[in-house]
Amino acid sequence: MPVTRNNFATALHDAMTGLPNRDKLHQDIEVHTQAPMMAKAMSLMLVGTKDFKQVNDTLGRGNGDRLLKITAERVAAFAKRIRGVAYRLAGDEFAVLMDRCETPVVAAELALQLQTIVSEPFEVAGLSLILRSRVGSANLPEHGRNGHELLRSADVALGWAGVDLSGISFYDMARDASGPRSLEVMADLRQAIKSDALDLHLQPKVSLVDGRLVGCEALLRWIHPQHGYIPPTNFIAVAEKGELMDQLTLWVARRALRHARELRCSGVNIPIAINVSGHNMVDADFPSELQALVADSGLESDAIHLEITETVLMSDPERAATVIGELAAIAFALDIDDFGTGYSSLSYLRRPPLKSLKIDRAFVMELNANAQDVHIVRSTVGLAHGLGLSVIAEGVEDAHTLELLGKLGCDMAQGFGIGKPMPVDEFLQWALKHSAT
Repeated sequence: MPVTRNNFATALHDAMTGLPNRDKLHQDIEVHTQAPMMAKAMSLMLVGTKDFKQVNDTLGRGNGDRLLKITAERVAAFAKRIRGVAYRLAGDEFAVLMDRCETPVVAAELALQLQTIVSEPFEVAGLSLILRSRVGSANLPEHGRNGHELLRSADVALGWAGVDLSGISFYDMARDASGPRSLEVMADLRQAIKSDALDLHLQPKVSLVDGRLVGCEALLRWIHPQHGYIPPTNFIAVAEKGELMDQLTLWVARRALRHARELRCSGVNIPIAINVSGHNMVDADFPSELQALVADSGLESDAIHLEITETVLMSDPERAATVIGELAAIAFALDIDDFGTGYSSLSYLRRPPLKSLKIDRAFVMELNANAQDVHIVRSTVGLAHGLGLSVIAEGVEDAHTLELLGKLGCDMAQGFGIGKPMPVDEFLQWALKHSAT
């Protein structure tokens, strides 16, 4: 059959809903990327429902089709209101192409509006149904140079939205450790390690007995020259994929030792805790490499503490036990981070050189309102003290929580209610002021 204008138009639209389809979306994006006079920043939002298949299977395909048509009308109305274009891509997945939002706050608000509209009750087969929806978003040109790349980035964000509590996610190439641009982030991170372009912020730990400053935790920060601040959880995923964790941890240890020396020269003699990954705990060379860094710094092993999670210890117990034994032999102390959120096996608590347990913030932030969290904290404190370990509570946000933790027997605490993570110069001023009061 010869191709006519009507046939061509039909090929670019979804037969059921009448909306433009995936091919039309690619065509429209192509217009924006190929025509210099029309080139501008765009945002692509994908929206899908979580329960459509169940409705389709239970109420029949006819009612499922009706749900899709109603959803299409809602997405189209939303797109029209913001001067965007709505598309049906496949199944229960729709898209909205719009001008780039002015700020992340505006983007988040629009995504929430889209999610809310799609999740409004449906009247189908005499039933009132609410379909949970999720929204993923990406931007042109930073998240894709063409339709395929932009759609892939938005689709990755939609996948994250399926597990994120809010049901809304925005594409972040640092979080996308398997994405094509992760290679770029990996190369940039490798260069940042090499050129000393990362930074550490220090968050204070105080004694719950007398309020003294007794330590701090080093938290890694990276300001990317093009992408700005990248959260550690995002670029650490890239580092693990690119086998950069060993280099990254040693960089952190080297910088923490330097800061420890600076603090001690100013009269602040406290240990700095650093986070250690699973890669380090199964690396036979890690203890000797760490020991060499300490020797170069002119300090002793007690200048830094190593924070590890339960998951790290239990992922390969035999190899981890060997590394722990070597760390013990050279007097490094380990703190168990996020205690209670991992495997919670008690066997590793008997192993030296464990020094402390850190109660995860999930059990601390609602301590004043949740009796179960009080019991968990009290039991953890009793267990730890019985094994000769001290207890650190993290995530302390206010004075009432701090007071209650003291009554429950916690030894130390950290959190924004005590002091935020600070650059070393600011931390030193905080420490000197705190010591004087």
